[in-house]
Amino acid sequence: MSSPKSGAGEPGQGRRQGQGETLAEVLAWLEDNFGGDEAVADSEGRRWSFAELNDHARRTCAAYRELAGVGAGDRVSWLAMGSSAPLLAASFGTKKLGAVPVIVNPRSSPERICWMLANAGVKVLAYSADCRDLVRRLRDLGAGGVSRLVSIEQETALPGDISLEELAGDFAGAGECSPAGAAGAAGAAGAAGETGAGDICLISYTSGTTGHPKAIVHTEQEWAWTTAVMAYVLGLSHADVAMVAMPPAFIGWAHATCAAFRAGAKQVVQRFEPAHFLQSARQEHGTHALLSPTLVRLLLAALRSGAELQPVESLRTCLVGGEAVTTEVIAAVNELFPNARRVSSLGATEGILLHSGSASDYLDEHPSAIGKPVPGMTIELRDEESGEVITSHGRPGVLYARGPGVAAGVWGDPEATARAFPGGWWRSGDVLVRDERGWYGYVGRDDHMFKSGNIKVYAEDVEQRLKAHPAVLDAVVVPVPDAVFGTVGFAHVRHDVPLEPESLERWWKERSYEGYGRPRHWRLWGTDPFPMVTDAKVDRRRLRALAEETTADG
Repeated sequence: MSSPKSGAGEPGQGRRQGQGETLAEVLAWLEDNFGGDEAVADSEGRRWSFAELNDHARRTCAAYRELAGVGAGDRVSWLAMGSSAPLLAASFGTKKLGAVPVIVNPRSSPERICWMLANAGVKVLAYSADCRDLVRRLRDLGAGGVSRLVSIEQETALPGDISLEELAGDFAGAGECSPAGAAGAAGAAGAAGETGAGDICLISYTSGTTGHPKAIVHTEQEWAWTTAVMAYVLGLSHADVAMVAMPPAFIGWAHATCAAFRAGAKQVVQRFEPAHFLQSARQEHGTHALLSPTLVRLLLAALRSGAELQPVESLRTCLVGGEAVTTEVIAAVNELFPNARRVSSLGATEGILLHSGSASDYLDEHPSAIGKPVPGMTIELRDEESGEVITSHGRPGVLYARGPGVAAGVWGDPEATARAFPGGWWRSGDVLVRDERGWYGYVGRDDHMFKSGNIKVYAEDVEQRLKAHPAVLDAVVVPVPDAVFGTVGFAHVRHDVPLEPESLERWWKERSYEGYGRPRHWRLWGTDPFPMVTDAKVDRRRLRALAEETTADG
C-alpha cells in the first residue's frame, strides 16, 4: 500500500502515547470511565456494559490469538447483514492484538468476496446466521485463503467452526492482549500503546459492483480524528443513545459505532427493519440516528401503515446523508422524529468532509445545503476539463479535499492510490456547488453525470425533480445510448399509484424543467424494490445494465 499523504508514516512509525489515540485505547478508556454504564443493546436481547463489552473483546482477542495465530498487522473480517454486540466486540476488540478489521460487503458475488478476502489477506472471517449459506459457497470456492471461519451465533456454526459465544466461555477471564500477542497485565492502555498512530487500523472496501472494489486504508491517527469529529458533529455525549441502522458492510456503520464509542454513548445495533427500528428507538429512548433518504422513506411507509407504530419523540439529532435530500425527505424526517434537528453531512469511505451542525437555521431554510468543511479539512471545487479551481459561487465543480480525516490510500495498489489521491489531495468524485454564504450543496456524482447533446446532465438532479411527483416513491436515472443526442436519460421509477410514461413526461414539461434533462425512456416498477448494493444503497450499475438491455431490445 502506498500513501499519498506526507506525515502518515509507515506501520509502526509516528507513535504517540496517550489515551484514546487508537481503537484499542478507546475500549480501555471506556471501561475505565464508563465501565458500569450500558454500552450496547442488540436485537437478540443482549445488553452489555462497557466493562462487559471490553471483557468480550479480550476473550475474542485471546481466542483469535490462540486458535488462529492472529497478531499485529493481520487482517480479520466478518460477513453480516446486521450488527450485534458480539460483532462489535470481535471487529473492534481485535485491535488489542494490533490486527486490522476489514469491511466486506456480503451482497457482493461469492467470487468477488473471495477476491476481496484474498486481496486483503484476511486470516479470520466471522459470519452471522443470515450469511451461513453464503459461507458454504465461499468454502466451495476456497474462501479466499482464510485460515479460520468463526460463526457469530452458536447455533449458526457450520461443521468444524466454532462460535463467538463458545469462545467467550472458553476464554473467560482473559487479560489484555498486546499487539505482540503476549498476555499483559490488566493495565489497559499499556499494552495497546505499542500500536502507533501511523499504523493501519481499518480497511474498508468500496461498494462497487463491476471491476474490483478498492480497499481504502485508514490509519489509527486519522481514524481517531475522524471519530472524534463525528462525535462533535452529532453532538454526542455519554448520556445519549445512538440508533445504528447501517449494515456492518458499510463505512457509515464504522463511523456511527466508533463515534458513539468516542463519546461514551450507548448504541442500539440491529439489522435494519423499519417497524423494529421505530419500536426499539422508542423503547430505548434513542437520541441520535444516522439514516439515508432511502431508509427515511422506508421508515415513513412503516409508520403510516402500522397502527401500532408511533413517531419517535426522544430523537434529538438525525443525520441524513448518502443521497440527495429532497423536501419530501425533510417532511418525512419531521413526521418520524418531531423533536429532532436534521444534520446534513458529506462523507465517504475515504473521509469525512462537510457538516451542517446540529442547530442550523440556515439548513432549515435551504434543503439542498450540506454544510461547510469540518474542522481541519481543506476543500476545493475544480473544473475537471480546465483544471481551474472554482472560486465563484453557483458554479458546479468536482470536490477535492485534504486534511487529517482523509484516508491513507488504496491497499496494495499504488497506481489506484495515485489516481484517487493526486498530490496529497483526495479526489472525491462528488460534484458540488457553493452558494454566496459559503455553504456547499450536492449536485451529483461525476460518474453519474452524462452529456446529452453535449450538455451536462446530473442524474441526481433529475431524480430529485422526479421524486417531487406526488406518486413517485423513488427514482434512479441512468444514461443509455441515443442515435441523435449521443446519450439520454433512462428513468427507473417506483410509485404507489398507477402511472404511465406519458403522464410523467407531461408533468415534467408542465413545470418547464430543462428539456435536455427529461428522461426519454422509462421503466415503472410499481412498489417493487430496486436492486440494492447494501441495505442503504441502490445498485445503479445493475439498473444501468437493465436499461441498456431494454433499449437494445426496443
